[in-house]
Amino acid sequence: MGRALHDTERERRRLQAFLNSSPDLAYVFNLEHRFTYANRALLRMWGKTEEEALGRTCLELGYPDWHAAMHSREIEQVIATRRPIRGDVPFEGPLGRRMYDYIFVPQLGLDGEVEAIIGTTRDVTERSEHEDERARNESLLRMLVDELQHRTRNIMSVVRAMASRTLATSRDMADFSIRFDARLDALARAQSLLSRLGELDRVQFDVLLRAELSAHVDPAAHDDQIVLEGPAEVPLRSGTVQPLAMALHELATNAVKYGALRQQGGRLHVRWNLVGAGASEAASPRLRVDWQEHGVRDLPADPASIRGGGAGRELIERALPYQIGAKVDYGFAEDGLRCSILLAVSEQAVALAD
Repeated sequence: MGRALHDTERERRRLQAFLNSSPDLAYVFNLEHRFTYANRALLRMWGKTEEEALGRTCLELGYPDWHAAMHSREIEQVIATRRPIRGDVPFEGPLGRRMYDYIFVPQLGLDGEVEAIIGTTRDVTERSEHEDERARNESLLRMLVDELQHRTRNIMSVVRAMASRTLATSRDMADFSIRFDARLDALARAQSLLSRLGELDRVQFDVLLRAELSAHVDPAAHDDQIVLEGPAEVPLRSGTVQPLAMALHELATNAVKYGALRQQGGRLHVRWNLVGAGASEAASPRLRVDWQEHGVRDLPADPASIRGGGAGRELIERALPYQIGAKVDYGFAEDGLRCSILLAVSEQAVALAD
Protein backbone atom coordinates (compact mmCIF):
# COMPACT_ATOMS: atom_id res chain seq x y z
CA MET A 1 0.00 0.00 0.00
CA GLY A 2 2.79 2.41 0.96
CA ARG A 3 4.60 1.56 -2.24
CA ALA A 4 1.51 2.34 -4.31
CA LEU A 5 1.01 5.67 -2.56
CA HIS A 6 4.65 6.52 -3.14
CA ASP A 7 4.37 5.70 -6.85
CA THR A 8 1.18 7.73 -7.14
CA GLU A 9 2.81 10.73 -5.48
CA ARG A 10 5.83 10.42 -7.74
CA GLU A 11 3.60 10.35 -10.83
CA ARG A 12 1.68 13.37 -9.53
CA ARG A 13 4.91 15.33 -9.09
CA ARG A 14 6.10 14.25 -12.51
CA LEU A 15 2.84 15.40 -14.09
CA GLN A 16 3.03 18.66 -12.13
CA ALA A 17 6.58 19.27 -13.37
CA PHE A 18 5.54 18.49 -16.93
CA LEU A 19 2.57 20.87 -16.84
CA ASN A 20 4.61 23.65 -15.23
CA SER A 21 7.33 23.33 -17.86
CA SER A 22 4.84 23.71 -20.71
CA PRO A 23 4.37 27.11 -22.38
CA ASP A 24 0.73 26.17 -22.89
CA LEU A 25 -1.86 27.02 -20.26
CA ALA A 26 -3.29 24.03 -18.35
CA TYR A 27 -6.14 24.20 -15.85
CA VAL A 28 -9.10 22.35 -14.29
CA PHE A 29 -12.62 23.61 -13.57
CA ASN A 30 -14.94 22.00 -11.06
CA LEU A 31 -18.65 21.72 -11.74
CA GLU A 32 -19.22 25.16 -10.19
CA HIS A 33 -16.95 26.69 -12.86
CA ARG A 34 -14.19 27.40 -10.35
CA PHE A 35 -10.51 26.81 -11.05
CA THR A 36 -9.10 23.93 -9.01
CA TYR A 37 -5.77 23.83 -10.82
CA ALA A 38 -3.72 26.27 -12.89
CA ASN A 39 -0.20 25.63 -14.14
CA ARG A 40 2.66 28.09 -13.86
CA ALA A 41 2.16 29.60 -17.36
CA LEU A 42 -1.47 30.43 -16.58
CA LEU A 43 -0.63 31.95 -13.19
CA ARG A 44 2.02 34.07 -14.92
CA MET A 45 -0.49 35.24 -17.51
CA TRP A 46 -2.92 36.20 -14.74
CA GLY A 47 -0.15 37.75 -12.66
CA LYS A 48 -1.43 35.83 -9.61
CA THR A 49 -0.33 33.16 -7.13
CA GLU A 50 -2.14 29.86 -6.59
CA GLU A 51 -3.62 31.22 -3.36
CA GLU A 52 -5.01 34.24 -5.20
CA ALA A 53 -6.38 32.28 -8.16
CA LEU A 54 -7.64 28.84 -7.19
CA GLY A 55 -11.23 28.53 -6.08
CA ARG A 56 -12.30 31.51 -8.18
CA THR A 57 -14.36 31.77 -11.36
CA CYS A 58 -13.29 33.56 -14.53
CA LEU A 59 -15.43 36.55 -13.57
CA GLU A 60 -13.86 36.73 -10.10
CA LEU A 61 -10.41 36.65 -11.70
CA GLY A 62 -11.18 39.78 -13.70
CA TYR A 63 -12.24 38.34 -17.04
CA PRO A 64 -14.59 40.67 -18.96
CA ASP A 65 -18.27 39.83 -18.47
CA TRP A 66 -18.70 38.55 -22.02
CA HIS A 67 -15.60 36.38 -21.74
CA ALA A 68 -16.56 34.85 -18.39
CA ALA A 69 -20.14 34.24 -19.58
CA MET A 70 -18.87 32.54 -22.75
CA HIS A 71 -16.69 30.09 -20.78
CA SER A 72 -19.54 29.39 -18.35
CA ARG A 73 -21.80 28.42 -21.25
CA GLU A 74 -19.07 26.23 -22.71
CA ILE A 75 -18.46 24.46 -19.39
CA GLU A 76 -22.19 23.73 -19.09
CA GLN A 77 -22.20 22.41 -22.66
CA VAL A 78 -19.29 20.06 -21.92
CA ILE A 79 -21.07 18.80 -18.78
CA ALA A 80 -24.33 18.27 -20.67
CA THR A 81 -22.89 16.62 -23.80
CA ARG A 82 -19.78 14.99 -22.29
CA ARG A 83 -17.98 16.11 -25.43
CA PRO A 84 -14.99 18.42 -25.85
CA ILE A 85 -15.44 21.96 -27.11
CA ARG A 86 -12.82 24.28 -28.56
CA GLY A 87 -12.52 27.88 -29.61
CA ASP A 88 -10.25 30.89 -29.79
CA VAL A 89 -10.43 34.16 -27.93
CA PRO A 90 -8.41 37.34 -27.32
CA PHE A 91 -7.28 38.06 -23.77
CA GLU A 92 -5.92 41.29 -22.29
CA GLY A 93 -3.57 40.66 -19.38
CA PRO A 94 -0.15 41.53 -17.97
CA LEU A 95 1.39 40.17 -21.20
CA GLY A 96 -0.71 42.54 -23.30
CA ARG A 97 -3.40 41.58 -25.77
CA ARG A 98 -2.86 38.04 -26.98
CA MET A 99 -4.87 35.55 -29.02
CA TYR A 100 -5.48 32.09 -27.56
CA ASP A 101 -6.76 28.78 -28.91
CA TYR A 102 -8.32 26.52 -26.24
CA ILE A 103 -10.08 23.19 -25.68
CA PHE A 104 -12.28 22.04 -22.77
CA VAL A 105 -12.46 18.25 -22.21
CA PRO A 106 -14.73 16.40 -19.76
CA GLN A 107 -13.09 14.29 -17.04
CA LEU A 108 -15.44 11.36 -16.43
CA GLY A 109 -15.75 9.42 -13.18
CA LEU A 110 -16.23 5.67 -12.83
CA ASP A 111 -19.98 6.18 -13.10
CA GLY A 112 -19.60 7.96 -16.43
CA GLU A 113 -20.61 11.34 -15.07
CA VAL A 114 -18.52 14.46 -15.55
CA GLU A 115 -16.38 15.16 -12.48
CA ALA A 116 -14.37 18.10 -13.78
CA ILE A 117 -13.46 19.96 -16.94
CA ILE A 118 -9.82 19.90 -18.05
CA GLY A 119 -8.63 22.71 -20.27
CA THR A 120 -5.55 23.61 -22.24
CA THR A 121 -4.93 26.90 -24.02
CA ARG A 122 -2.21 27.82 -26.48
CA ASP A 123 -0.97 31.30 -27.35
CA VAL A 124 -1.49 31.60 -31.12
CA THR A 125 -0.89 35.34 -31.38
CA GLU A 126 1.96 34.98 -33.87
CA ARG A 127 0.01 32.46 -35.94
CA SER A 128 -3.02 34.73 -35.90
CA GLU A 129 -0.88 37.70 -36.93
CA HIS A 130 0.67 35.64 -39.74
CA GLU A 131 -2.80 34.61 -40.91
CA ASP A 132 -3.95 38.23 -40.81
CA GLU A 133 -0.85 39.29 -42.72
CA ARG A 134 -1.39 36.52 -45.26
CA ALA A 135 -5.01 37.63 -45.70
CA ARG A 136 -3.85 41.23 -46.21
CA ASN A 137 -1.21 40.09 -48.69
CA GLU A 138 -3.73 37.98 -50.59
CA SER A 139 -6.11 40.93 -50.71
CA LEU A 140 -3.30 43.19 -51.94
CA LEU A 141 -2.29 40.59 -54.53
CA ARG A 142 -5.86 40.37 -55.84
CA MET A 143 -6.00 44.15 -56.03
CA LEU A 144 -2.66 44.29 -57.89
CA VAL A 145 -3.76 41.58 -60.33
CA ASP A 146 -7.01 43.44 -60.99
CA GLU A 147 -5.07 46.67 -61.52
CA LEU A 148 -2.59 44.89 -63.80
CA GLN A 149 -5.41 43.43 -65.87
CA HIS A 150 -7.07 46.84 -66.08
CA ARG A 151 -3.84 48.55 -67.14
CA THR A 152 -3.03 45.78 -69.61
CA ARG A 153 -6.43 46.17 -71.28
CA ASN A 154 -5.92 49.94 -71.42
CA ILE A 155 -2.42 49.62 -72.86
CA MET A 156 -3.58 47.11 -75.46
CA SER A 157 -6.32 49.53 -76.52
CA VAL A 158 -3.75 52.31 -76.82
CA VAL A 159 -1.37 50.10 -78.82
CA ARG A 160 -4.18 48.96 -81.14
CA ALA A 161 -5.30 52.53 -81.82
CA MET A 162 -1.70 53.69 -82.20
CA ALA A 163 -0.99 50.93 -84.73
CA SER A 164 -4.08 51.80 -86.73
CA ARG A 165 -3.27 55.53 -86.88
CA THR A 166 0.39 54.90 -87.70
CA LEU A 167 -0.46 52.44 -90.47
CA ALA A 168 -2.94 54.85 -92.04
CA THR A 169 -0.29 57.57 -92.38
CA SER A 170 2.75 55.43 -93.25
CA ARG A 171 4.32 55.34 -96.70
CA ASP A 172 5.10 51.62 -96.52
CA MET A 173 5.68 48.86 -93.97
CA ALA A 174 9.28 49.89 -93.37
CA ASP A 175 8.12 53.42 -92.56
CA PHE A 176 5.36 52.00 -90.36
CA SER A 177 7.84 49.81 -88.47
CA ILE A 178 10.16 52.73 -87.67
CA ARG A 179 7.44 55.09 -86.53
CA PHE A 180 5.43 52.46 -84.66
CA ASP A 181 8.55 51.30 -82.77
CA ALA A 182 9.28 54.90 -81.78
CA ARG A 183 5.76 55.34 -80.43
CA LEU A 184 6.00 52.06 -78.54
CA ASP A 185 9.22 53.32 -76.98
CA ALA A 186 7.44 56.50 -75.85
CA LEU A 187 4.65 54.43 -74.34
CA ALA A 188 7.21 52.23 -72.56
CA ARG A 189 9.00 55.28 -71.12
CA ALA A 190 5.74 56.57 -69.66
CA GLN A 191 4.93 53.18 -68.15
CA SER A 192 8.44 52.95 -66.72
CA LEU A 193 8.01 56.27 -64.92
CA LEU A 194 4.64 55.16 -63.54
CA SER A 195 5.90 51.75 -62.40
CA ARG A 196 8.62 53.27 -60.20
CA LEU A 197 6.21 55.37 -58.17
CA GLY A 198 5.00 54.75 -54.63
CA GLU A 199 1.29 54.76 -53.86
CA LEU A 200 1.12 58.51 -53.21
CA ASP A 201 3.86 59.61 -55.62
CA ARG A 202 3.24 61.39 -58.91
CA VAL A 203 5.22 61.73 -62.14
CA GLN A 204 6.55 65.28 -62.41
CA PHE A 205 6.10 67.20 -65.64
CA ASP A 206 9.71 68.33 -66.00
CA VAL A 207 10.91 64.74 -65.54
CA LEU A 208 8.52 63.51 -68.23
CA LEU A 209 9.49 66.33 -70.62
CA ARG A 210 13.23 65.74 -70.23
CA ALA A 211 12.77 61.98 -70.65
CA GLU A 212 11.02 62.49 -73.99
CA LEU A 213 13.50 65.07 -75.27
CA SER A 214 16.47 62.93 -74.21
CA ALA A 215 15.05 60.01 -76.17
CA HIS A 216 15.28 62.07 -79.37
CA VAL A 217 18.28 64.37 -78.96
CA ASP A 218 21.39 64.78 -76.85
CA PRO A 219 20.51 67.80 -74.66
CA ALA A 220 24.19 68.72 -74.30
CA ALA A 221 24.68 68.78 -78.08
CA HIS A 222 21.61 71.01 -78.53
CA ASP A 223 22.11 73.17 -75.46
CA ASP A 224 22.13 76.34 -77.56
CA GLN A 225 18.88 75.35 -79.29
CA ILE A 226 16.68 74.13 -76.43
CA VAL A 227 15.31 76.33 -73.64
CA LEU A 228 13.20 74.73 -70.90
CA GLU A 229 11.54 77.16 -68.54
CA GLY A 230 9.12 76.36 -65.73
CA PRO A 231 8.74 75.22 -62.12
CA ALA A 232 10.22 71.88 -61.12
CA GLU A 233 8.29 68.98 -59.64
CA VAL A 234 4.80 69.82 -60.92
CA PRO A 235 2.92 66.57 -60.13
CA LEU A 236 0.76 65.09 -62.88
CA ARG A 237 -2.34 63.01 -62.45
CA SER A 238 -1.48 59.38 -63.14
CA GLY A 239 -4.16 59.15 -65.82
CA THR A 240 -2.63 62.03 -67.80
CA VAL A 241 0.96 60.73 -67.93
CA GLN A 242 0.58 58.29 -70.81
CA PRO A 243 -1.41 60.54 -73.20
CA LEU A 244 0.82 63.53 -72.41
CA ALA A 245 3.96 61.45 -72.95
CA MET A 246 2.68 60.40 -76.38
CA ALA A 247 1.93 64.04 -77.26
CA LEU A 248 5.42 65.16 -76.19
CA HIS A 249 6.87 62.30 -78.22
CA GLU A 250 5.06 63.52 -81.34
CA LEU A 251 6.18 67.11 -80.77
CA ALA A 252 9.80 66.07 -80.19
CA THR A 253 9.80 63.72 -83.19
CA ASN A 254 8.53 66.42 -85.53
CA ALA A 255 10.98 68.97 -84.12
CA VAL A 256 13.90 66.62 -84.81
CA LYS A 257 12.74 65.45 -88.25
CA TYR A 258 11.14 68.55 -89.69
CA GLY A 259 11.34 71.44 -87.24
CA ALA A 260 13.60 73.55 -85.07
CA LEU A 261 16.00 70.78 -84.03
CA ARG A 262 16.64 69.75 -87.63
CA GLN A 263 18.08 73.07 -88.77
CA GLN A 264 21.02 75.25 -87.82
CA GLY A 265 19.70 78.31 -86.08
CA GLY A 266 16.44 76.66 -85.08
CA ARG A 267 15.34 77.04 -81.47
CA LEU A 268 12.89 75.15 -79.28
CA HIS A 269 11.42 76.99 -76.30
CA VAL A 270 9.20 75.00 -73.91
CA ARG A 271 7.62 77.06 -71.16
CA TRP A 272 5.22 75.75 -68.52
CA ASN A 273 3.49 77.23 -65.51
CA LEU A 274 0.54 76.66 -63.18
CA VAL A 275 -2.51 78.83 -63.78
CA GLY A 276 -5.70 79.22 -61.76
CA ALA A 277 -8.89 77.65 -63.02
CA GLY A 278 -11.59 79.78 -64.57
CA ALA A 279 -14.77 80.67 -62.72
CA SER A 280 -16.73 77.86 -64.39
CA GLU A 281 -14.09 75.20 -63.76
CA ALA A 282 -12.82 73.30 -60.76
CA ALA A 283 -10.87 75.34 -58.23
CA SER A 284 -7.67 73.30 -58.64
CA PRO A 285 -4.83 74.81 -60.72
CA ARG A 286 -3.98 73.67 -64.20
CA LEU A 287 -0.73 73.24 -66.03
CA ARG A 288 -0.17 75.29 -69.16
CA VAL A 289 2.54 74.05 -71.53
CA ASP A 290 3.69 76.24 -74.43
CA TRP A 291 5.81 74.49 -77.08
CA GLN A 292 7.27 77.06 -79.45
CA GLU A 293 9.67 76.47 -82.34
CA HIS A 294 11.53 79.35 -83.98
CA GLY A 295 13.90 79.70 -86.92
CA VAL A 296 12.35 76.96 -89.04
CA ARG A 297 12.96 77.76 -92.70
CA ASP A 298 11.18 76.55 -95.79
CA LEU A 299 7.97 75.45 -94.13
CA PRO A 300 5.55 74.10 -96.75
CA ALA A 301 2.48 76.16 -97.51
CA ASP A 302 0.46 73.42 -95.84
CA PRO A 303 2.54 72.16 -92.87
CA ALA A 304 0.00 69.42 -92.24
CA SER A 305 1.24 67.82 -95.48
CA ILE A 306 4.52 66.88 -93.77
CA ARG A 307 4.68 63.09 -93.86
CA GLY A 308 3.62 61.67 -90.53
CA GLY A 309 2.57 65.05 -89.21
CA GLY A 310 -1.11 64.33 -89.67
CA ALA A 311 -1.21 61.39 -87.27
CA GLY A 312 0.85 63.21 -84.67
CA ARG A 313 -1.30 66.32 -84.89
CA GLU A 314 -4.45 64.20 -84.63
CA LEU A 315 -3.10 62.55 -81.48
CA ILE A 316 -2.40 65.94 -79.91
CA GLU A 317 -5.50 67.84 -81.04
CA ARG A 318 -8.06 65.06 -80.65
CA ALA A 319 -6.70 62.46 -78.25
CA LEU A 320 -5.63 64.85 -75.48
CA PRO A 321 -9.03 66.56 -75.16
CA TYR A 322 -10.84 63.22 -75.40
CA GLN A 323 -8.62 61.22 -73.04
CA ILE A 324 -7.68 63.75 -70.35
CA GLY A 325 -9.91 66.77 -70.96
CA ALA A 326 -7.02 68.98 -72.06
CA LYS A 327 -7.43 72.15 -74.09
CA VAL A 328 -5.12 72.28 -77.10
CA ASP A 329 -4.17 75.10 -79.46
CA TYR A 330 -2.04 73.73 -82.31
CA GLY A 331 -0.84 75.73 -85.30
CA PHE A 332 2.07 77.09 -87.31
CA ALA A 333 3.61 80.55 -87.31
CA GLU A 334 5.90 81.72 -90.12
CA ASP A 335 9.00 80.29 -88.44
CA GLY A 336 7.74 77.15 -86.75
CA LEU A 337 5.20 75.21 -84.74
CA ARG A 338 3.24 76.64 -81.82
CA CYS A 339 1.38 74.29 -79.50
CA SER A 340 -0.28 75.14 -76.19
CA ILE A 341 -1.72 72.49 -73.87
CA LEU A 342 -3.80 73.21 -70.77
CA LEU A 343 -4.51 70.26 -68.49
CA ALA A 344 -5.55 69.44 -64.95
CA VAL A 345 -2.80 68.37 -62.55
CA SER A 346 -2.64 66.48 -59.27
CA GLU A 347 -4.10 68.11 -56.16
CA GLN A 348 -0.53 68.02 -54.80
CA ALA A 349 0.21 70.92 -57.16
CA VAL A 350 -2.02 73.27 -55.16
CA ALA A 351 0.86 74.13 -52.83
CA LEU A 352 3.05 75.05 -55.81
CA ALA A 353 0.37 77.35 -57.16
CA ASP A 354 0.01 79.30 -53.89
